[in-house]
Amino acid sequence: MKLKDIIKLSAGLMGLEDVVSVLDGKSDETEYTTSVIDRLTVLANMVMNELSSTYIPLERTDEVKVVNKKISMTALQKRPIKIINVTDVSSKDLDFTYDHATIYVDSSNAKVTYNYVAENYKLTDDVGFTEQNISKVVLAYGTCAEYCLTQRRFEEAIMWHERFIDGVKQRIEPEEAPVYIAPKNVNMPARRWE
Repeated sequence: MKLKDIIKLSAGLMGLEDVVSVLDGKSDETEYTTSVIDRLTVLANMVMNELSSTYIPLERTDEVKVVNKKISMTALQKRPIKIINVTDVSSKDLDFTYDHATIYVDSSNAKVTYNYVAENYKLTDDVGFTEQNISKVVLAYGTCAEYCLTQRRFEEAIMWHERFIDGVKQRIEPEEAPVYIAPKNVNMPARRWE
């Protein structure tokens, strides 16, 4: 999904039809629409950054070269927040340790699987989230909530925030497991402590 799609959906949800028209290419940008689009871009990035660093981590695997049993964190394509696994090129798990700057592993080449923080995307960029991670509607709700806060539309911000939180909860909370109900009229033998 593209950032532009999230922003267009957010603008549409809030009734900013002139912004939607600009994003669709049906009208020319004005100073107002440019400022709204820029603000929505910043706010959408903020929402995705918060989600990826706390609730729904983004995951990636990079193949990297090991030098002197070390992998520099800068060798990874994205900014890692947690190293999940390190394997050799044949996908055999390797023992590893890491600190803020280096992964220590005994191999010549490795595949590093890690969680990372969403980067700041431009309007035309594909974002790190997919519909399997979280829907663009939920991201749009979060963007709407933040935008309404900046506009001092507090009641509307609360409404969008609640929708955003509900969408995030549906994604991160596992479905309730079925509850076992014991059959009726079961007689259990009396137990005594001796």
